[in-house]
Amino acid sequence: MVKLINANKVVRLLLLIVVWTILFGSIESKSAETEPPRVTKSFPSYGITTVVLRAYGAEEAKTTTRKARSAISVSGVPKGGASGYHSPDPDWEETRPEEWGLSFKSKKFGSPLVISTFNEMAYIHHHYYLHKIVLSTPPGVKVIKQNRSPSGEGAPDLTKPVFK
Repeated sequence: MVKLINANKVVRLLLLIVVWTILFGSIESKSAETEPPRVTKSFPSYGITTVVLRAYGAEEAKTTTRKARSAISVSGVPKGGASGYHSPDPDWEETRPEEWGLSFKSKKFGSPLVISTFNEMAYIHHHYYLHKIVLSTPPGVKVIKQNRSPSGEGAPDLTKPVFK
């Protein structure tokens, strides 16, 4: 004779599968998320002896040395969002960091080059910035890292550097 499966065991097994999926299914999808692509800019290095990097978190930036006469490059990963903001517009959607327009701008002052983040912002619920910054220079170029506080405007800080 064929033995019938106990209905209670089937229900318990299905319930266990549902609970397992709820608890551990979301962990798998979060671990599969990737960072947005790096924002990268390059600048001519001819005649540059000092680079002043101005960014939110500039002091944590990684610096590397490239081969002689190579370009100066800087890159960072877009981060942030508008967490906690509740727009009265029902069609409003939060702008992803990679779509915010984060970038780098530069200005040369003789032999020093100032590189500043552009469109970094901190205003109430809106916070967008570049993190994991990497600055690469040719050998012999001095790097000065200056943290800056993002404003609500996002303008770069390309003021003339003052050296002591």
